Amino acid sequence: LVLLWLVSTTSMLPVKLIPGVIGAGFATVARWALNLIVWLTLIQAVLSWVNPMATIMPVLRTMTGPLLEPIRRILPNLGGFDLSPIVLLILAQIAIMVVNRITYQLFPLFIL
Repeated sequence: LVLLWLVSTTSMLPVKLIPGVIGAGFATVARWALNLIVWLTLIQAVLSWVNPMATIMPVLRTMTGPLLEPIRRILPNLGGFDLSPIVLLILAQIAIMVVNRITYQLFPLFIL
């Protein structure tokens, strides 16, 4: 973010903006993590329909399992239909929107 500031304004970052840069940096990392959750869940859902025995599936299950299991415990059993990836995708998208909104309100100069 500091490099982006330097390139766009061709001046050094003022000291009073450093807390804003740090906060925007944390928000950017949170947004990236939420986007990673979305993509991993989408890839796992598509591969579970197309090729459930793919070599990458154990890795995807390991990475998304801790997020999907609490949702699976809450949702009713629909006889073979697993709606937990859809719920996780919706929750992750809502979280992304919340992080974007908070970031824009607190640090409007540092939105990427």
